[in-house]
Amino acid sequence: MIVVSQDILIQDLRRKSVARIAEIRRMAEQRAVQLREEKERELVEAREHQVRGMKEVAAGIADEILREAQVKALQIDDAARRQLEKRLYTFAEGQLDQVRGSDYGEIFGAMVAELPPVAWEKVWVNPADMKLAQGHFPEAEIIGDAGVVGGLETSTDNGRFRVGSTLQKRLEKAWPFVLPLMIHQLEEGVDAGTIA
Repeated sequence: MIVVSQDILIQDLRRKSVARIAEIRRMAEQRAVQLREEKERELVEAREHQVRGMKEVAAGIADEILREAQVKALQIDDAARRQLEKRLYTFAEGQLDQVRGSDYGEIFGAMVAELPPVAWEKVWVNPADMKLAQGHFPEAEIIGDAGVVGGLETSTDNGRFRVGSTLQKRLEKAWPFVLPLMIHQLEEGVDAGTIA
């Protein structure tokens, strides 16, 4: 009887072991599925994090490139504006000789009248203005200087005291006010399509 019971007991233990092994296997498979799902979620999150990071890096690089491009554009604009200013100044300077029209004698006289009342020793004028200067400064040495487009430069006390009243000096003083007007007129001409 004991033998039969032992066989039954062994069979029962085997059956229980098989059931226990099946339960452990089922639990292990469930845990494996859970772990696989967790790892897949972690992988998706890691990829999303990586993509976000790459987007942030790309946005940072794009921002830096944009800032550099804006700085470069400002530098180019500034250089172009300075070049335009130089060209406009050269153009304006080239137009000064047109002031030498029929009423230039009056303009010259007005420039002389602005000078302090001093016994001027030397007077520099455009060679075309030598007679005009001699009329205003009969006691001074009149020197023809092609660099003086219009007006005059004077000196006394052996050159220690020198005053210039030239068209160039007037242009220099007026330039900060004249330049914006010229640029505005140019821009209007460009907008209107009238500049050839």
